Amino acid sequence: MLETATNGFASFIRSLGWIVHIAALQKLRLFKVEDTKGQITYVVAPDIARTMEIYCADAPLHDGQRRMFRIVDGFFDLPPERLANIHALLELGPVGIVDFDVDAGWSLRMG
Repeated sequence: MLETATNGFASFIRSLGWIVHIAALQKLRLFKVEDTKGQITYVVAPDIARTMEIYCADAPLHDGQRRMFRIVDGFFDLPPERLANIHALLELGPVGIVDFDVDAGWSLRMG
């Protein structure tokens, strides 16, 4: 990565390794992943492909298992009180799954 990647930022995700995102070209976005059980996961990533990769790496499937989910714009129905510090997180990253805390705002899920 250090020899061939374009200048930019990199984020480390334990299950995936290093992910390079180029700030000027790949603006980070907030995505909402909703599975068929109604569980909602928020992901900061440059695009839907990276969102899917991060989401699936967080909860890998076992042989024979299937998973259905949809990925939408995370801002679509986000209540105004949840806008706290999300823009700062989207400005530079890191990429990954994020959680919202009423007192602390958005933060990267460590796991």
